[in-house]
Amino acid sequence: MKGIFHITIIFLFCCCFFDPGAEAARFYIWTDENGVKHISETPPEEDVGEVDSVKYKAPPPVSPQIPEPPETKSSVSEVTIKGNQVLVPVIIGYGGKKIDVTLLLDTGASITVLHENVVEKLKLKNTRDEKVQVAGGQMINARFARLDYLKSGPATVKNIDVSIIENKGSIPFDGLLGMNFLRHFKYDINFKDQSISWEK
Repeated sequence: MKGIFHITIIFLFCCCFFDPGAEAARFYIWTDENGVKHISETPPEEDVGEVDSVKYKAPPPVSPQIPEPPETKSSVSEVTIKGNQVLVPVIIGYGGKKIDVTLLLDTGASITVLHENVVEKLKLKNTRDEKVQVAGGQMINARFARLDYLKSGPATVKNIDVSIIENKGSIPFDGLLGMNFLRHFKYDINFKDQSISWEK
């Protein structure tokens, strides 16, 4: 989908979990002619101009005890749809705490992204800083962490990795709901009813 996500920091993180001794994976990020951002394990097949890449090795789990999210019988989540943006209500849990956020559904993002100001109240431990290169060649620090769970309606993924960025500007969501969550489910977006049906 085409999601508009205006940020000044561009970075990349893999969508899979790794053993501590696993080799670092390389991922690629670029923007196509329509202004849509892509994050992929493979470089673009066509010439799209400047392509950034970064290697990253996932951190180990940060919380040995995972609180269970409450069960729900519903298979549908209500969402807000604005133009081509699908804004999904999500619960993120860590260390016995949970907060409600709104994430932009983005099938072009390999990993779920959260804004720094949103996760401050969770007091994340054992986060990992990585140097990544952004457009123009500048090196910046990016933070990565593993949550106990991420939940939208009946759809829950435990021990999910997220990347954390500083957001600049005013946008109506708290980050991106990426493919390391979405790939676990079959889902159908009902634009008329503004809802998502989830199926494991």
